[in-house]
Amino acid sequence: STAGWFSIGGDGGSGGNADAVTVSNSGSLVTTENDASGIFAQSVGGGGGNGGNSVAVGAFVSMAIGGDGAAGGTGNVVNVWNTAGDIETYGDRSCGIFAESLGGGGGNGGFAVAAAAGPGGSVAIGIGGTGGGGGDSDAVNVEASGASVTTRGVESHGVVAQSVGGGGGSGGFSIALAIGHETGFALGLGGSGGGGGSGAAVTLTTAGDIETFGHRSHGVLAQSVGGGGGDGGFSITAAGGSVGALAFAMGGSGGGGGAGSTVAVTNSADIATHGTNSHGIMAQSVGGGGGSGGFSGAFSFAGTANASVSMGGKGGGGGGGDAVSVVSLGDTIVTSNEHSYGILAQSVGGGGGDGGFSISGAASLGLGVGFGLGGLGGTGGVGRTVFLSNVSDIETYGAESHGILAQSLGGGGGAGGFSIAGAFSSGAGALAVGLG
Repeated sequence: STAGWFSIGGDGGSGGNADAVTVSNSGSLVTTENDASGIFAQSVGGGGGNGGNSVAVGAFVSMAIGGDGAAGGTGNVVNVWNTAGDIETYGDRSCGIFAESLGGGGGNGGFAVAAAAGPGGSVAIGIGGTGGGGGDSDAVNVEASGASVTTRGVESHGVVAQSVGGGGGSGGFSIALAIGHETGFALGLGGSGGGGGSGAAVTLTTAGDIETFGHRSHGVLAQSVGGGGGDGGFSITAAGGSVGALAFAMGGSGGGGGAGSTVAVTNSADIATHGTNSHGIMAQSVGGGGGSGGFSGAFSFAGTANASVSMGGKGGGGGGGDAVSVVSLGDTIVTSNEHSYGILAQSVGGGGGDGGFSISGAASLGLGVGFGLGGLGGTGGVGRTVFLSNVSDIETYGAESHGILAQSLGGGGGAGGFSIAGAFSSGAGALAVGLG
C-alpha cells in the first residue's frame, strides 16, 4: 500500500486446516511410472498468506508498516492399514506406502520503506511485518502387514510414515531515510521470523517382506520433524541534517524451530536394500532449525552532532527432538551397498540460528557517535532418549554401513553476529563502539 506519509500493508490470510485421512487396503497394487507410489496418503495444511508491502513518502514525517504473514494451517491424522496383498512399484520416487501429515508454511511478512525530507526537521519510521508461524502436523499411524512390498526405482522407499511441521515465514525487511535541513531521525525495525510448526507422533508396524533396489531407497522410514523457523528481516536506516541526526536500525529476530515428536517402529518384516544410501530401517525425531536474525545498518551525517545505532537480530532457538523406539523382530535385515545401515535410530535437536551482523557509521563536522551490536546466536535444541531392541540377523556389505547406529544428538548453537562501527569528525570529536 502507498498512502502519502502513512502506510500499512495488509495482513495475510491464514491457511486452512486439513482433515483426517484413512486408507485401508487388502488388494495387490502395481505401479510402473515415476512418482507413482502404491499407496499415497497425505493430510496437508494450507500455507499462510504473505503480508502486504508498505511504502510511505512524506514532506516532514513518514511511517510505513509491513503487513504480517499469516499462520499455516494444521495437518490432520493419517492412518494407513495395508493388511493383505503385495505392493510393487517400478518408477523413481515411487514408494510402496507413503503416509504423511504436513503442516502448512507460514506466510512472509511484508517489507516497509519510509522516506521523509523537510526544510526543518524530518522523521522516517519503517517496521517490517512479522512472519507467520508454521502449522503443526498430526499423528501418523501405518500398519504394513501385507505379504510383500517391493520398489525398484531411485528414491523409492518401501514404507514411509512422516509427520512434518510447517516452516515459519520470514520477517519483512525495513528501510528508513530521513533528511532534514536542520535535523533528521530515522528508525527501522526488521520483522521477526515465524516459529516452525511441531511434528506429531509417528507409529509404524511392519510384517511380511520389504525389498528396495534403487539408490536412496530405505526399507522403512519413520520420521517426526519440526518445521524450521523463519529468518528475521534486515533493517537499514540513514539520517542527515545540518544541526543533528539520529539513525537507529534493528534486525528482526529469527523464529524458533518446531519440535519433533515420538517415533515408534515395530518391525517383523524381512528387509533387503540394494542401492547406496539405503538403510534397512531409519527412525528419526528431528527438531527444526532456528531462523537467522536479520542484519542491520545505520548511517548518519550532520553539521553539529549525530549518532548511529545498529543492532543485529537474534537467531531463533532450535527445536528439540523426542524419544525414538525401534523394536526389530524379523528374521533378517540385509543391505548390499555403501552408506546403508541395517538400523538407524536418531533423536536430533535442531541447530540454533545465527545472529545478524550490524554496521554503523557516523560522520559529523562536530560530534559523531557510532554504535553497533551483533545479534545473539540461538540455542541448539535437545536430543531425547533412543531405545533400540533387535533380534533380527543383520548383514551389511557396503563401505560405511553400520549394522546398528543409535544416536541422541543435541543441536549446535548459532553463531553470534559480527559488528562494525565507524565515526568521523572534523570538529568536537568522534566515538565508535562495536560489540560482536
